[in-house]
This record gives sequence, C-alpha cells and structure tokens, in this order.
Amino acid sequence: MTSRVIPSLVPLAMLFLLGCSNPEPLPIDYGNAQCTACKMTVADPRFGAELVANTGKVYVFDAPECMLGWYLAAEAVPTSSVHSLWVSDHAAPATLIDATTAVYLESEELHSPMSMNVAAFATEEARRAAQARYGGIPLTFKDVLTLAEDYR
Repeated sequence: MTSRVIPSLVPLAMLFLLGCSNPEPLPIDYGNAQCTACKMTVADPRFGAELVANTGKVYVFDAPECMLGWYLAAEAVPTSSVHSLWVSDHAAPATLIDATTAVYLESEELHSPMSMNVAAFATEEARRAAQARYGGIPLTFKDVLTLAEDYR
C-alpha cells in the first residue's frame, strides 16, 4: 500500500513547491499587451511597467505613471496585496527593474506614453548620461509617487 501512496504524492508535492515560489515580473509582450489602467497598447519598451500582486498575478502598464496612478488608487489590488513594482530601464529597454530602487529623470524630451515624461534607470550613472542628453530633473521613487498622485 505504501508504494502506491508515495508516487501519487510526487505530483502534489511538485505543485506545492511551485506554489511557494516568490511572485515575480514577467516579460512584457510589447506591441500586444494592453495597459491595465488606460487600455492603450504597451508599445515602448523604454517605459513599460508591471505591478506584481502577492498572488503572483501580474498587471502590465504602458508607463510608470499609469502603474503608479493605478497603484495609488488601489483600483483592483489593495496596497497591502502588492508584492512588487517594476519599471523598464530606459537605458536597457524591456529590462524590468525594481521601481522602488530605480532612479528617475523627468524631462520634456523623454516623451513617455502618458506624457508625464519620467523615465527610470537602474543606475545613477545611466541617469546622469540621460540627463546630459535630455536635460531634466533627477527624481527619487518618492518624488515620482508624488508626481503620479498629482497626475491622477
């Protein structure tokens, strides 16, 4: 009897282990994905963003301002149920980086999809290089949250 029980537990154990993995962002299907907030097609890999819920559900956005506005409004996911926030690294398009540790640049020359004109960067060095090219004002995550709140 034991030999029959153990093999039947293997698939159950695998499901349990898979269910315990940490929620994480997924690659954005640029050109096909639809922004959760504004319903526009997510087309520009320099500005995409994702909110990952504790459940593992991933919400895709066309720009940091769409994601943060939606996040601040707690539209479908209460703030306490948000696992992580991700933004595209403007210097490495389609590469998602942690929105809370990214550094940002606001410049009219950036032309983000929703016109807040804020881009995220993984490093201070990349932001400085972009600022030399586009001008603008360096921002922190907290600054961008404030802009997104005002933008809503």
